[in-house]
Amino acid sequence: MSPGPIVGTGLRTWQQAAHDHYFATDRQDYLLQATPGGGKTKLGLYIARRLLNEGKIGRIVMIAPSIVIKRQWQEDAFTHFGMSLCDREDYESGVAGLVTTYQEVAGVPEKFSRYCEQDAALAILDEVHHAGEKKSWGNTLEQAVQTARRLALTGTPFRTDNHKIAFVNYMDGTCTPDYVYTYREAVRDGYCRNMNFPRFGGMASWQREGEAAKEVAISSRIPRKERAAMVQAVLDPNGGFVKSMLGHANERLSEMPGAGGLVLADSIEHARGLAKTLEDLTGVKPVMATSDLKGAAWKNICNFRESDDRWIVTVRMVSEGVDIPRLRVVCYLTKYCTDLFFQQAVGRASRGTGEAYFYVPDIPEIKLLAATCFDVEPHELKPDEIVAGGGRREYSPPTAVEILGSTGFLVSETPFVQKMDSEELIEDAQLASKHRKAYLKARWDADPELRKRVNERSDACRKVRLADPEYRKLANEQKRDWWAADPEFRRRKREYEKIRRADPEYRRRKNEQKRAQRAAKKQTVPDSLMGTETKSSSRFPQRPD
Repeated sequence: MSPGPIVGTGLRTWQQAAHDHYFATDRQDYLLQATPGGGKTKLGLYIARRLLNEGKIGRIVMIAPSIVIKRQWQEDAFTHFGMSLCDREDYESGVAGLVTTYQEVAGVPEKFSRYCEQDAALAILDEVHHAGEKKSWGNTLEQAVQTARRLALTGTPFRTDNHKIAFVNYMDGTCTPDYVYTYREAVRDGYCRNMNFPRFGGMASWQREGEAAKEVAISSRIPRKERAAMVQAVLDPNGGFVKSMLGHANERLSEMPGAGGLVLADSIEHARGLAKTLEDLTGVKPVMATSDLKGAAWKNICNFRESDDRWIVTVRMVSEGVDIPRLRVVCYLTKYCTDLFFQQAVGRASRGTGEAYFYVPDIPEIKLLAATCFDVEPHELKPDEIVAGGGRREYSPPTAVEILGSTGFLVSETPFVQKMDSEELIEDAQLASKHRKAYLKARWDADPELRKRVNERSDACRKVRLADPEYRKLANEQKRDWWAADPEFRRRKREYEKIRRADPEYRRRKNEQKRAQRAAKKQTVPDSLMGTETKSSSRFPQRPD
C-alpha cells in the first residue's frame, strides 16, 4: 500500500541528517542509535513511508519488545503518517504492514519468514538490543526476517550478557552503529530536557533474628548482605524515607502545572504500598499500571498520557519505549540496579523541553548510575573469564529481617550537567564499587562452599556451550585471535591458570573428571576387541616368565 505522497519532511535537523545517511548508504542492515526521546519512532516511520512510496518495499514488519510499545507504534503510524499497521498477518488490503513483538516472532518464526518472502519487506527492529545472538529472541529473529531490509533502532546499544546483538555490525568486538545521536546533543538542540538528579539520603535500621539492631546511613559502604537489608528498609512504603522523597517530589510536581510524575516500584505488592502512601500524602489515588491488571494497564497508561492526573505507579510497564511527554518527575524506588534499566527509566522524563527531576536514593551504586547514565558505551564483547561474575545485579532480598524504620532528607539537587562534572561524586561511587569487589573477594577466599557452587555452575554452563560445535568453532577462533594479538590477554590467562591449579579443590575435580572420562572411554570398547597389552595396567609389556 502507498500511504500517499510526502509533503514536506517535518524532520528535526538530526533526523534529516540520519535520513539522508540511510538512503546514501542503502544497506540491508542499518543501526540507528538515538537517545530516548530523540525521535527514533518518527524517523523510522518516515523512512518506511518513503520506501513504500518509491516501491522499494511492499510492506512493513514492525517488531517491538512489548505489547505497550507495539500499540504505541500503531498509534503513531496512523496519527502522523496515515499508515495502518495490523497486528496479524492475514490483514485486509489497504494496510501498510504488520506490527508484532519479539516474543510473538519467537513463537512462530517460520510464519513471519513466509510473510517477509511474499513481498519485499522492511523490518523495523525497535530496541534491537533485546535480540541477542545464540539467544531465543535473536535466533528466531534471524530466521524470521532474513530476507527483509532491516532498520534497527535503539537508545541503549548494549546488553548485560556477552552475546552479540542480532543484525548488528561488530568491529574488533565492539558494536558499531551507523548513526549516533546522543543525549547531550539532544539537550543542546532543545529536543530533550535537562535532567536533575535530586539525591535523598537518610538512615535505615533493621534487626536480624538473634542479632542486635543496626542503624546506618544509606550512603555507607557496607557488605552486600547488610546492604540488602538496608535497601529493604529504605524502600519500605510505610517508612520515613519513602514518605520524605514522595513528599518532596509531589511539591516539585505542584510547581509544574500539567506535568506528571512516575514512581518506579520493585514489585506489584510494593507498587500497591507506594500508591497507598501517595494517596495518603496527596489525598488523590494515583494511576496504577502493573502487569496483574492485564489490558487495563495499557488503558491506564493511555489515559494518563492525555489526562491531568498527577501520578502513575508501575514496576516496569512505563520504562522502555513508552512515550508520555508530560512526565517530568520520577522517583526511583526499586532494587533493580543495571545500566540498561536505569538509562531507559531516565529516558521517560527526558522527552520535551524544560527541566526534569529524577529522584534517587543516595546509595553509592545508584549514584554511579546517575553520574554516568548518559555516557552510553556501545556493546563490547569480552572473554568468558572477564564476563564470569561481572556486571551489576539486583540486591538479593534478605531473610528473617525485621524492618525498624528509616528517615530521609534531600542531600543534593545538582543539575545533570554540573553533576557530570563533579569528580567527587564519581570518585565516591567508584570507591564504593571497589569496596564491594574487595568484600566479594574476601568472601570467595573464605568460603569453600561458595567456590564449589560457583565452579559447579560454571562447569554446567560450559558443558552446554561446548556441546554446540558451532560455538566451539567460534570460541576457538576468537581465542586464537586474542592470544595472537593481545599479550595482556596471554598474561592474564597464564596467571588465571596458575591460580586455578593452586586450588586443591580444582585439582580434585579435574582428577575426578579425567577418571570419569577414562572409565567412560574404556566402557565403550568391547572386551573382545581389547588385547592383552590394552588390558594390562602397566604402561609397558610384561616380561615373560
